[in-house]
Amino acid sequence: MTRFALPLLLLGAALPAAAQEAGWERLLPGVAPALAACLAGAPGSMVTAAVPLSGGRVLARVEARDGTRMDCVASGGTPPRVEDRRPVGAAPPFPGEGDRAFLLERNCPDARRIDGADGRPLGWLAYPACR
Repeated sequence: MTRFALPLLLLGAALPAAAQEAGWERLLPGVAPALAACLAGAPGSMVTAAVPLSGGRVLARVEARDGTRMDCVASGGTPPRVEDRRPVGAAPPFPGEGDRAFLLERNCPDARRIDGADGRPLGWLAYPACR
């Protein structure tokens, strides 16, 4: 079990039902720069779930094109930076994992553009098959 697994299990139990139903994508665009940092250098990868952490950081579940998954902790500072990456193997899914995907490329016509405060596109919200 990774050092993130227990906090995630507790987080899922502690979130109010309405927040769990809203899905992790409610965090966008605030965490999009950190998510983009997790995806940098990994073409075809996507974030399948994210959980906010203290200090403006985010824990993201990233799925590579070949189906392998990793957990990535990143801060959304200037510039955004990755603090930790770890393979997750058969770890249990995050709440809402697999319902939506955050990608750096627009691969489907119905993907929703996620813009930053300055109006620049940060990435795209779509469904996992949109890769």
